[in-house]
Amino acid sequence: MGLHLEGPFINPEKRGAHVKEYIRKASLDEIKALLDFGDGTIKMMTLAPELQDDDVIQYLLDNDVIVSLGHSSATFDQATKAYNQGIQTTTHLFNAMSALQHRAPGIPTAVFNHPTAMASIITDGLHIDFEVVNVAAKVMKERLFIITDAVTECNSGPYQHHAVDGKFVMPDGTLSGSAMTMLQSIKNCVEHCDISLADAINMATYYPAKLIKKENELGQIAVNATANFVVLDQNMSIEQVFYKGEEIKLNKASSI
Repeated sequence: MGLHLEGPFINPEKRGAHVKEYIRKASLDEIKALLDFGDGTIKMMTLAPELQDDDVIQYLLDNDVIVSLGHSSATFDQATKAYNQGIQTTTHLFNAMSALQHRAPGIPTAVFNHPTAMASIITDGLHIDFEVVNVAAKVMKERLFIITDAVTECNSGPYQHHAVDGKFVMPDGTLSGSAMTMLQSIKNCVEHCDISLADAINMATYYPAKLIKKENELGQIAVNATANFVVLDQNMSIEQVFYKGEEIKLNKASSI
């Protein structure tokens, strides 16, 4: 599937849990060297377009890297320009970006108004209030998809994540990630965001598959698609898991 590089070519003003000393503007030579070193592994990159040169963004797009607008202070006009230039999506809508305000519409309004730009969103109820998820889903429909933004605990090195009250934070208390599974993301959409089960499942599967141009093999149950799916009971608990058509035996303590 490849890698999504979230940074370091972001805006330090909206760095979130990223380490300020590592954040910088990209050069075209660096991007070329990075993609060459990655040898086809780098499939997606989050950056702040207001701080990057157009030729850097265009080179990524020309080399089939999905570019996501995120960790950015872009204005409405700057974000709209970036989407019009080909940036396809947005990283964790509302988090670590310019806000939607009545005199400064920011990135959220730019992606709301754009006909094709997509966005990921975190539905743990901690990164974003559930009512805001509800509004975003009503506006964006098939252009909005779910991510968990989940991390694992780490107590050493520059990127530390400490578990606190169902989330992860940096040593200074900055929110750094969720402790949520994808299944819980779907449940939260249904139980708290007034999103139908069918739409919530599509937000977790089919819509992101469309973004990466793999909707014919992932994100749906269809002839010639990859047979990866879970079977849930009426309470949305896992009953069975299939990977490439073969059932994976799980103990009842397992989660996805």
